[in-house]
Amino acid sequence: MNRMTDGITNYRALPGSIYDQPPEESEAVFVPPEFAGSFSTDSKYPTSRDSSSPNSGAHDSAATPTMSESLAQRRRDMVARCTEEAKRAGKKLLFGMTTSLALQSVPIPADCDLDSAKLHTVSSVKSKRFRTRHAPLQTHIWKHAAKAANVEMNQHVCALDLFHVWAQLAPYVSFESLIVLGDAVITATSKQPVLAKDRDAAAIYQDLVRFVEQFTRFRGRPSCVRALPLISPGADSPKESEERLSLVAHGLPRPVANYVVPDAAFASGAPITLDLAWPEFKVAVEY
Repeated sequence: MNRMTDGITNYRALPGSIYDQPPEESEAVFVPPEFAGSFSTDSKYPTSRDSSSPNSGAHDSAATPTMSESLAQRRRDMVARCTEEAKRAGKKLLFGMTTSLALQSVPIPADCDLDSAKLHTVSSVKSKRFRTRHAPLQTHIWKHAAKAANVEMNQHVCALDLFHVWAQLAPYVSFESLIVLGDAVITATSKQPVLAKDRDAAAIYQDLVRFVEQFTRFRGRPSCVRALPLISPGADSPKESEERLSLVAHGLPRPVANYVVPDAAFASGAPITLDLAWPEFKVAVEY
């Protein structure tokens, strides 16, 4: 499968430039008819419901771990693995690709062509590439790594900037997953103060747009440009993103994500929040 063109073989660029603000909530989003069928009903992300509080969603949360809890555990495990390998190598290592997603609590697309069980290291040039035959490690060259705002996890481990990771993974995931991953990157960034740097989700989205404009040469950039207008700041989980894309692809107007129902609350007094809603029509969708 060619991830560079999967789902966008007959895709025409959406109107407007990549500098445009994300469409206003409930605004109809133009999707070419031939593009509508490119969104699958099969989820390409874990199905655990994300809930940062027991009052998220219009129903009780399940007893199983939330997506946030699962991501936090994956992050701890990945930090431990990466630290062990960096100590073995005797140098600080920069990790990218799916490894960086795990290190920064971002869901990993299940349809990614890369082996997420491996630890993916990154260097800006071949001369700086970490060479090893140790099985868990896979090395990559990303020439923009030196310009990235990489995150130091500890004295042994650094994680590649999530904007760069999103661009890195463009050739390895489907077009739908690239959009969903864009949502997830913005959400993860906004929820971590060290990454957000006083920016809200909308501001982070605009920075992602500027990033794609600035870095004009990387494999997968055309897919990133096409994905930007379909990314929605504020999506709480990949399932929400997939659901939104499916609805919009079938001609529905863009819904409001995580809509707080006025004058409605749980028995605890916490407000009721709906995954996707069209308040003007008094209609909502929960997965």
